[in-house]
Amino acid sequence: MLADRARKGNVRKRRIGLDRAIEVADKIDLPALKALTCIFLYSRTYPTGGFIKAGLESQDSLYQLVLADEELPPGPQFMDHLDLLNMVRVNTLSKFNGFDTFWLTRVPGWYAGGHIKSDPMVEEAWQGFARRGLTLGSEILLSHHELDVDRFRLLYGQPEALRTGLTGLNRYSNVQIDSIMAYAAETFGLTESGDPSLKPKLLSMIDEQSTMGTFRRWFEALPYSFTFTAAGTIMARAYAEHCGVAERVNGWAEMDVE
Repeated sequence: MLADRARKGNVRKRRIGLDRAIEVADKIDLPALKALTCIFLYSRTYPTGGFIKAGLESQDSLYQLVLADEELPPGPQFMDHLDLLNMVRVNTLSKFNGFDTFWLTRVPGWYAGGHIKSDPMVEEAWQGFARRGLTLGSEILLSHHELDVDRFRLLYGQPEALRTGLTGLNRYSNVQIDSIMAYAAETFGLTESGDPSLKPKLLSMIDEQSTMGTFRRWFEALPYSFTFTAAGTIMARAYAEHCGVAERVNGWAEMDVE
């Protein structure tokens, strides 16, 4: 955190948060610090790749680095401890948004409706991208649906990932990209809402992860919530970096005090 202050301490809100985090660093209980850091990871990080199993394993490894096979603190008392240290602001009137209503919304492509394999028009649907100028298998990717063996889906975690990829090719106009995105939504269900009927299967896959699943059950059982202070954000970031998380997360530098 001292090095962090030397690098980024010129912003007043951040400087005050750094000073407070340094002041209480030796007072915070380790289990509470681990819980704080895991909730920070939950709120700020998510997979960006298209493969579900690989993405969940990667995300699970972040929680493993932080928890190191230790248990999360029982009950909500750790939140009161963090509040007293000015790491968080407890809100006893509301609960955290759970995986179903928050985290899954960041990967709607994972539970996209896809396209039924037995549909005699499935090849025609896939070739529709070629008719729009795309090179199949490189500029647009198709996969077996990991949540439904009877479907194909486009291999993107978010619709925006496809749009970003197409934009980066510098081959297509905005009008062409909009047309491709509309076709992907219509024929393969690549939308921001996905197929809600597939959410329970994805949640089951999360629960099967050795650490992320444990975190989900613990997190969603908490009776109330909190918001991070600047000091809490800095403390959680610092501990995550200490555990080796930063090297595994794209865009880590931007996950800072808001």
